[in-house]
Amino acid sequence: MPARPIDAAAQRRALGAVMATIAPPVLDLPDRVLELLVPRPPDYDDRRETFTGGAAPAFDPLGAAATAADLTVKALLVPERAARLVDQHRRDRSLPSLEEVEDALVDAAFTRGAAGETARLAEIRRGVQHVVVRGLVELASNDRAAPGVRARTEQRLRTLRDGLRRPAGKGDEAALAQRAYLESEITRWLSRNREAPPPVAPAPPPPPGDPIGCSMDEGAGAGAEPSSY
Repeated sequence: MPARPIDAAAQRRALGAVMATIAPPVLDLPDRVLELLVPRPPDYDDRRETFTGGAAPAFDPLGAAATAADLTVKALLVPERAARLVDQHRRDRSLPSLEEVEDALVDAAFTRGAAGETARLAEIRRGVQHVVVRGLVELASNDRAAPGVRARTEQRLRTLRDGLRRPAGKGDEAALAQRAYLESEITRWLSRNREAPPPVAPAPPPPPGDPIGCSMDEGAGAGAEPSSY
């Protein structure tokens, strides 16, 4: 007998809490923190725990924000989790569907809180949008994903592309460039264009966890002391 799912209200509260983690104000590191993240001196090699971004040797705040958003998106769009959403909603229509979860991701990235946003936060939002589009494309193209999952996700991408194609009115060049770029990225996937340029690189990977402060080689020897960071 299948395990009894968590009730619908609790699932939606959890989904709302997860969506809050990719809000631009949450992802924006304050200046007082950024002032402490100075470049490493030339004689100090990078460690495994060093964050890798696109602004080296300076710390990459936009890359860090995209990495944090990517952790949320990847956790939600796991093929097996998506398949469970499809099945549970099939058996109990009151439970969240895969479409509802994907809609929540798109809404959090493209709509919620976007009106009147400052230029500082708008740039972080554009990074989140890249992450969400890439996550949806990866799920739609994942051989491990169930056919129903891939079909629903591909349809969500079509709907998002259609929205990006609609005239947006006046906007700054960065916003217009973003819409055009994401629309072309989605179209490239939907048309299965193998000759197109490769997609934008994923968000920088998060630094590994324990052990902190030593490389694998340094910690391999018996009695080796961890290096300070």
